[in-house]
Amino acid sequence: MLVVPLLEKYKKYLKLSYRTLEFLQTAGKFTFLFLLMILFNLYELAYYVPGMDKLSKSQEYLNTYWFNLCLMAAGALVLTLLIGLIHRLFDRRSKFNLINLLETSFPEFRTRLSTAYDNSQNVNIVTKNLLEDVHRQLTAIKIRKVVPKNQIFKSFLVLLLISAAVTFCIHEGFSFNVFPGKIIDNIRDSAHNLNARATYEENEEVVPDPRYRIEASS
Repeated sequence: MLVVPLLEKYKKYLKLSYRTLEFLQTAGKFTFLFLLMILFNLYELAYYVPGMDKLSKSQEYLNTYWFNLCLMAAGALVLTLLIGLIHRLFDRRSKFNLINLLETSFPEFRTRLSTAYDNSQNVNIVTKNLLEDVHRQLTAIKIRKVVPKNQIFKSFLVLLLISAAVTFCIHEGFSFNVFPGKIIDNIRDSAHNLNARATYEENEEVVPDPRYRIEASS
C-alpha cells in the first residue's frame, strides 16, 4: 500500500504540467487554423450555409469584417475540437499513464513498478519485499525530471509566433488573393457548361454525308 499513495501524489504534481502542455498545444492548433482561414478568406464558405447571408445583414452588433472574423474563429474552433476528438479516439498513447511514463523515464523501474502496482492489494511475503523496494526507489527519484519543460516552452513559443501573425493579419486586413467562393462558382459553371455541351451533342441531329449515300437498286 506504500506505492499507491506516492504514485497518487506524483500524479497530482505532473497532471498540472501535462494539462498546461495540452492546453498550449490545443491553443496552437486553433490559432494555426484561424490563421489559415484568414489568409485564404475561408469565411466565404460559411455563406453557403442557408440563412448566413441574411444573418450577416440583419445583425447590428458587428460590421461585416468583424462578423467574418467571428465566423472564421468559430470554424477554427469546431475543427480544433474535431481533431482533438479524433486524436483521443484513435491514439491510445494520448491518455496520461503515470506508470508507463515513470518506467520510460527511469529505466531502473523497468516492469517492477507496474508489477508492484498490480499487486498492491495482494500483499504477501514476495510482494511485500517488492513493494518496499519500489517505494524506496520512488522516494529517491527526482520527479521534476519528468515534467515536459521543453515541450511546454516550444508549444508556448509556437503559440506566441502564430498569435503574432494572426494579430498582424487582423490589424492590417492582410490575406492572400484567394477566394473560395469564386473557385466554387467557377467549378459549378464548368460543370454546368460540360453538362449543357453533353446535352447539346446528344440532341444534335446527325446529317449523313451524301458521298456515302447508297442508292437502292430496283
